[in-house]
Amino acid sequence: ETGAGLSDEDWKLVEQAVTKALIKGQEFRAREGGEMRDEMLSLVRDLRQCRQDVLERAPLVITAYRDKIRERVTQLLSGTGATVSDQDLIREVSLFADKCDITEELARLQSHLGLFEDSLKAHPSAGRKLDFLCQELNREVNTIGSKSNDVAITHRVVDAKAVVEKLREIVQ
Repeated sequence: ETGAGLSDEDWKLVEQAVTKALIKGQEFRAREGGEMRDEMLSLVRDLRQCRQDVLERAPLVITAYRDKIRERVTQLLSGTGATVSDQDLIREVSLFADKCDITEELARLQSHLGLFEDSLKAHPSAGRKLDFLCQELNREVNTIGSKSNDVAITHRVVDAKAVVEKLREIVQ
């Protein structure tokens, strides 16, 4: 007899059952991990699309602002004989463009998404790194949102924030 009063024959049955259970548990973990990885890769694709939409929309915001300012000033000065020079208009639009420039944030967002994908494909697990990258993704998306003066960009930022939150939940 071996430990716990089991016969050698009974112990072999227990050992087989435990081994089988461990193998099944490991298979389940691997399958679940693969599904989570696939879900996160899908969410990264969604974030890339949000980023692309913002990237395409951002230049239009400045053009729309310029046209709006020109129209507003023209209306306000109508009948007064006063004019606004192109130089004044350019200065105003330049200040606006500087204030809402999100070029750096979009570049960092792209970089973080690449690192996130690379980390998902790497072995072994990179849980802490993914958690940190979720924080960085959130930071960039929030900064883009705070600089946004456009409803369409704001809507994409809200979508992106929801995606980052889903990523964070899965990572944790």
